Amino acid sequence: MIVFSISDIHNVEGLSLKGTLSAEFLSTNQELSKICKDEIDYNLQIIEISENILVTGEISTTISENCTKCLESFKQPIKNNNINLLIEKPEKEVDLSELLRDELTYLFPIYPICCESCKGLCSLCGGNLNNKNCKCILEVFETEEKNPWDALENLSI
Repeated sequence: MIVFSISDIHNVEGLSLKGTLSAEFLSTNQELSKICKDEIDYNLQIIEISENILVTGEISTTISENCTKCLESFKQPIKNNNINLLIEKPEKEVDLSELLRDELTYLFPIYPICCESCKGLCSLCGGNLNNKNCKCILEVFETEEKNPWDALENLSI
């Protein structure tokens, strides 16, 4: 948990919070906790602005995913260098845990791929096209006796 007291913000410079959280920080979300096993690093600056609190900083971790194209496992670092949260000032304590959990959630890829050049899997044999050149498509065209489009040549309109 990332909790601080309002009385900790003493001066114009505000309060700096820097640290590391265990991956259990994401345990409230089962999907996220499955792919994030590494520690979560944060570096936050907190200042008081009239009746509000401004939280700025960064948060980062590394996730383990399976590529949606080739199904290979890979690790990907995710980082938000531009956290800007304006929250209403409570009377005593502020818990940033849920807000930072949300900031991390927005960074997780919906369609994770291992690299931009990933070729995926062969639609015929299921082989990983990143590891070998598949000849399945060539073999299908060579063994085809008749092209289904040939019937259009005999069509008279």
